[in-house]
Amino acid sequence: MQSACLASLGLMQVPRYGVNSLIDSGELIEVLPRFVGPPLPVSLLYPYRRHLPARVRVTLDWLQKIMADVVA
Repeated sequence: MQSACLASLGLMQVPRYGVNSLIDSGELIEVLPRFVGPPLPVSLLYPYRRHLPARVRVTLDWLQKIMADVVA
């Protein structure tokens, strides 16, 4: 989608944090700046285990922090 928009081939609706640098540089422009789509849920699926592996816990904590920073 992003490549198509950069080639002037259409519109896209994506989270702003993923295209901020392109908007700031002028490579992309906002067409409907007043319209903000509803937030979409983010889910992380992993197999249930009584003892969660450390790498899964670290990933969960990291994603939670990143998403909290983006939403705030």
